[in-house]
Amino acid sequence: MPEDTKKVLEAVFHKHLNEQQPAKKVEEPKKVEGKPVQAKSDSQDLASCVINWARSKVGGCYSQSSRWGPCYDCSAFAYSAYKACGYDIGAQSSGAYPGNMRSVSSPQPGDILWKSGHVAIYTGSGVVHAENERTGIRERDMNYFNSYFGYTKVYRL
Repeated sequence: MPEDTKKVLEAVFHKHLNEQQPAKKVEEPKKVEGKPVQAKSDSQDLASCVINWARSKVGGCYSQSSRWGPCYDCSAFAYSAYKACGYDIGAQSSGAYPGNMRSVSSPQPGDILWKSGHVAIYTGSGVVHAENERTGIRERDMNYFNSYFGYTKVYRL
């Protein structure tokens, strides 16, 4: 891709990130790979939906800067999990969170763990995340995750 085109695309993407809107409840059920996913109303159901969607993608592929699947980078993966469950958290890059989410002190299942450069979905005992191009989408326990990635903030709707 020519350098000028790349700069224009990056400028448009960053402008979009800075025009953040509050999280919106999506009224219609979304289809993910042909299966309807119902929007959930309470936080426990939302967490289950997000985690189940994420786990259904384990073994899938990672692609740097891939935004909408079938391969994902880490931030597109987190965005797509919430979107599939009926919530638009705003398209983010891993360096730009929190977006439409609020910071909390300790993680609960379904939360997004953030460290500059990477995000993951917390399952309660570990994470599901788009790890890298070599390993793809993986579920990892917290010992593994903290030793290779770690996190500095937790975000929740």
